[in-house]
Amino acid sequence: MKRKYRALSLVMAMLMVMTLLAGCGNKTAESKTETKTETTTLADLEPMTITLGTGGNNIEMSEQGVQKFIELVKERSEGKITIEYVNGGQLGSASELAESMELGTLKMAKLDPTTMNGYIPEYSLLVQPFLIKNYDHIKKVVKLDSVKALDQRLSDEHNIHILAWMGCGFRAFATKTPIRTVADCKGIVLRSPEAQIYIDTFKTLGMSPTPLAFGEMYTALESGVVDGCEPAASAIYQYEFYKVAPYICRSNHMFSPVVLCIATDMWNDMPALYQKIFNDCAAEASDWEWTSMEAEEDSYFEKMAADGATITQWDNYQELVDLFTPYWDNTAKTLGGNAPQILADIKAAAN
Repeated sequence: MKRKYRALSLVMAMLMVMTLLAGCGNKTAESKTETKTETTTLADLEPMTITLGTGGNNIEMSEQGVQKFIELVKERSEGKITIEYVNGGQLGSASELAESMELGTLKMAKLDPTTMNGYIPEYSLLVQPFLIKNYDHIKKVVKLDSVKALDQRLSDEHNIHILAWMGCGFRAFATKTPIRTVADCKGIVLRSPEAQIYIDTFKTLGMSPTPLAFGEMYTALESGVVDGCEPAASAIYQYEFYKVAPYICRSNHMFSPVVLCIATDMWNDMPALYQKIFNDCAAEASDWEWTSMEAEEDSYFEKMAADGATITQWDNYQELVDLFTPYWDNTAKTLGGNAPQILADIKAAAN
């Protein structure tokens, strides 16, 4: 009988141990589930600090847009997120910033499609001469599904996730004779950047492109080495090029977009609430920058006109479209893949 009691006691003891172990197992499972649950309040999140590198200076509207974003993030995160802003190329050239992001040594940057072409060649379609008609057009283009697909490739393949598109504005001609038609461009010796797309553009217009350093531009205009230049309106006004080349054509021959980026690996590891803050602040800063940039551009032309410059526009924009359509088509054909469809989408967005 004692043996039966001992056996029964042993069984009951084993059942108690198994019950306790089962209870512990449930607690462990619950604990794992809790660690995977996304926190929903700022108080639960750890502070973070990120370095953001750019190549521009504070007078550029795109740089002001970046600073707007930083201020908004600090405010919305209640100081939990600190973004260290390092501009002026202190962390490297535009291409070096992109390389650092791809390697993961830099977590945020402001980049431009000219730099990104080396990663996703189809981005070069966004800076084709005369393809982007106006601000409404470019704002539609960067939201196209075909362009967003390029953004996704950049993120997946090169560790560069685009938060928002911004811009540096349209380029304009400042010359010593007025420009209203393609015929007016013939024979003008124009200071040009060295990139082939600029040289091709000006040759197609009948100009004589002459590559010169930006710092030599004013002296070259004043001495007659060149007849004109073609930076953004802000540069024409701020560097007073209009005083030695007083005919300013709002040619809109190229638009210079830029992107605010974060490293994909950091983005994927970021809490959902932080991602929402970044997305919301990037969208708000982008909208502010687009609006401010367009208004600022108008103001520069008004200031130059008030100071004696003559402002002109193209008499017939379709003339430019007809002239450059073969160039666009050839670029898309050379790029191959989905580039012809992307080009078609960009053209359609102009309507």
